[in-house]
Amino acid sequence: MRRGMVRLLIALAFVPAVALGGEESARLMEKHEKCGELSSYPKIEGCFFRVHEESNLYLNKEYGELVGYLNDLEDKKHKKRLMESQRLWIKFRDSDCKFYSDDQPIRTNICLSERTIQRLKELEKYNTSFAMGCNGCPW
Repeated sequence: MRRGMVRLLIALAFVPAVALGGEESARLMEKHEKCGELSSYPKIEGCFFRVHEESNLYLNKEYGELVGYLNDLEDKKHKKRLMESQRLWIKFRDSDCKFYSDDQPIRTNICLSERTIQRLKELEKYNTSFAMGCNGCPW
């Protein structure tokens, strides 16, 4: 009986962590969309900048967790691929946003915010899949 209760408590403690997968990217996308509703250009630009900064923090957290999972598995091949893909994604994001923005700061912030949230969503999906047994993960 006691073992069963301990297992149940451990399982219940794990459920919220799994349920949170994707939550930050969805919350940040809502903030991103609300930025356009502000009343002045400086407020709009500042809002997109802050959303990008916040999404970048969560992106780094998710990336770090994924690298940690791969370290725990001692999976050097997939860790190397992840690190390479992240470096290339950063180059793509920056280049794509430079093209999109045409050197207009507000457009740069809109693009960086949106692209970073999209990547965050992808990494959240990998981390959630891993926590749930990672069916379909490449590693």
